[in-house]
Amino acid sequence: QRLENGNTLVAERGMRGAGRAVELDATGRVVWERTGLQQCHCAERLPDGSTLVADMAGVREIAPDGEERWLFKMNTYSRAARY
Repeated sequence: QRLENGNTLVAERGMRGAGRAVELDATGRVVWERTGLQQCHCAERLPDGSTLVADMAGVREIAPDGEERWLFKMNTYSRAARY
């Protein structure tokens, strides 16, 4: 997802199930990340600055400071989209 500040939010599935959601600036420098996700599929930045992430565990909302606000557990692949 291209963000309003010009950065890019990416969901990375990772090797052997270890994934992350990562925000990169125009030079490719990591400016925000959440690691330890299980095959991360989708990441969407919400208007309040938090990030909605979907992985094998379910769908979770992560605050800008990295705190997990909530997790909706699922036993299958989850997807998140604002459309």
